[in-house]
Amino acid sequence: MSMTSLQSLSNIFSQKGILSGRLKNYEYRQQQVLMAEAVGNAIEESTHLIVEAGTGVGKSLAYLIPFILWTQKENKKAVISTYTKALQHQLVDKDIPFLKDALKIDFSFALCVGGENYLCLRRFHQSGSHGLFELDETEDLKKLYEWKDKTKTGLKSDIGFEPVHKLWKKVCREGDICFGRKCGYYEQCFYQKAKAVERSSHILVTNHHLFFAHIASGWNVLPKFDGLVFDEAHQLEDVAAGYLGIEVSNYRLKNLLDAIASPYTRKGLMSRLEWLEPYTAIEIDSLTGSVRSAGDKFFSILAGRLEGTTRRIREKNFMPNLLPEPLSELRDGLK
Repeated sequence: MSMTSLQSLSNIFSQKGILSGRLKNYEYRQQQVLMAEAVGNAIEESTHLIVEAGTGVGKSLAYLIPFILWTQKENKKAVISTYTKALQHQLVDKDIPFLKDALKIDFSFALCVGGENYLCLRRFHQSGSHGLFELDETEDLKKLYEWKDKTKTGLKSDIGFEPVHKLWKKVCREGDICFGRKCGYYEQCFYQKAKAVERSSHILVTNHHLFFAHIASGWNVLPKFDGLVFDEAHQLEDVAAGYLGIEVSNYRLKNLLDAIASPYTRKGLMSRLEWLEPYTAIEIDSLTGSVRSAGDKFFSILAGRLEGTTRRIREKNFMPNLLPEPLSELRDGLK
């Protein structure tokens, strides 16, 4: 980081600095200053940085302050991603507002959550006019009617109670059926208003799930940003694998095939299609049988090669891929 910026960090963290004047019982911690300087240098040099620090170091202030100084000075945007909601709200409700007041720096910040957390006015009114609400939803529905005219955010977390899950699913925003600018409620849309705030903010606070949903969507969920912090990064690999990886199991394959045509129970999709020609049903039975055989062979070979262990496979062509061809034939047969 530049000498001026390093001096700024020293003035902020020193025993007689800005933080000590604003925090009762402030304790100067050299590790916190070292971390803040390391973060500042990583920002300046556009490099990656991994930090491991024990409890009590004050990690959040050590990364927030350098990023606040940088984003405000250079008019940049940074994303802070956490794993837990508790840390997310600590940052948004406590740490960042405190720093905005203490540092006297004019920067903006926003909490980024998934679209399903917002009330969709179009779906809300549409469900009401079509009579899609049920008797056991009536009480929560009345509360939602009152809340929708008062709320400024439209966020589920601001309702003050937990609405019935199936009720919220009928009225929340869903990306696949969002009309965007063509929606009659676009100007009033809580989600669109939140997106506008995000686009104009210096610091965006989100969670690992939404961040990797952003990547999986082709970078379409969050605004373009210039810097990134992963807090609680020990959970990162599992979340990333969930969004960017593919999971295949013998149980899921069996359940899929049983849902089409089960040779044991004689249930599944094919048993319900009474108009189906007998020869077509026989053909589909044959195709599902081919997939079952290929799946049994695939997972049997896999089990033998893993020998009861769990490990990361680094060899190319570790397994003969026996499944794509019979699955493609089954797909074509169903078409």
